[in-house]
Amino acid sequence: MIRVGIIGLGMMGSMHYANWGKIDDAEVVAVADIDPKRAAGDLSGGWANIEGGAESLDMDRITGTTDPLELIGMDNVDVVDVCVPTPFHAKLAVAALKAQKHCVCEKPLARTAEQGRQIVEAAEGATGILLPA
Repeated sequence: MIRVGIIGLGMMGSMHYANWGKIDDAEVVAVADIDPKRAAGDLSGGWANIEGGAESLDMDRITGTTDPLELIGMDNVDVVDVCVPTPFHAKLAVAALKAQKHCVCEKPLARTAEQGRQIVEAAEGATGILLPA
């Protein structure tokens, strides 16, 4: 079973949550969002009307936090799915890769070439796989 932690529960994060749920061998075990309401599983009032997004999460088997670095440090997370605004991708993707996690990172991968280089360099030295989504 692949254990997934999603960072960022806006429009893209809620779509990623719904899609991870369609994969038999994957389970979302942790979520992080700076909004305490979203970190507690309430995704209502989303930013788009894209069909298929979740309105709420079943938090019985999911740990929620407002600290993305806490999620990255969780022993029960194998894959970190970064769904935050682009300027924050580098910090979180690099942290996930340095923590030896696999990392799915929403596109665009980075805001600047320098941030992109930081992510690629972290991926080159990591045991985890980087997957730009």
